Amino acid sequence: MSKINLKPVGKRVLLKPEEVKEQKMGGLYVPPTVSEDKRPASGVVVELGQVSDNYTFKVKVGDTVYFKEYSPVSIDIDGEEYLVIDEKEILAVLSK
Repeated sequence: MSKINLKPVGKRVLLKPEEVKEQKMGGLYVPPTVSEDKRPASGVVVELGQVSDNYTFKVKVGDTVYFKEYSPVSIDIDGEEYLVIDEKEILAVLSK
């Protein structure tokens, strides 16, 4: 992934969404195209916002995070989708 020339403002985070994968429901595989809402609920942190010196983000670049489905705003940068989300809308960080 190349360096992005976009910096979120304030306590916002720029994410690269993870691909939506097939789900298994009752023994049947359901491809992502069947779902009305294809928006992923997870992504990888690409950039952190610009805040004052006394604020510390609870996530860091490279973290995989889970968030509320309808929270982020989608942005297209050079043909790739990115999401901007308020840090407070992040629900969890995946431990590695």
